[in-house]
Amino acid sequence: MHEQKKELEKLLVSPTTDQRLTLLRDVNQKIAAGFSDEMSLLFDYLRGRSAHEIQNDKSMQLASANYRDLFVVIVGVDLADVILSIILGNLLRCYFLGDESDFSKIENQIHILLNTQK
Repeated sequence: MHEQKKELEKLLVSPTTDQRLTLLRDVNQKIAAGFSDEMSLLFDYLRGRSAHEIQNDKSMQLASANYRDLFVVIVGVDLADVILSIILGNLLRCYFLGDESDFSKIENQIHILLNTQK
């Protein structure tokens, strides 16, 4: 993730909405590739832990910060959490339903959000 962030920072000087959508589609695809296995491990890892324990877990905080930082580079601080939540939410929904990840289901909503940020 860290290497991807550095590469993106070089590419994203003044990206268009379409360029951002392409990057988000690529990130979505990369996350989706191992999502079911990652979720299984994550749920096992977190089972029985309190919210306080999770908040103080350095590994969880680092992983969360890395994802957020990547999205900040692509969409900016104001939209990073929202778009990350949309993408992870869609992946989780697909996982629960046994569907393949389909970025097109959320692409229009993300496009609208990106166009509100000028």
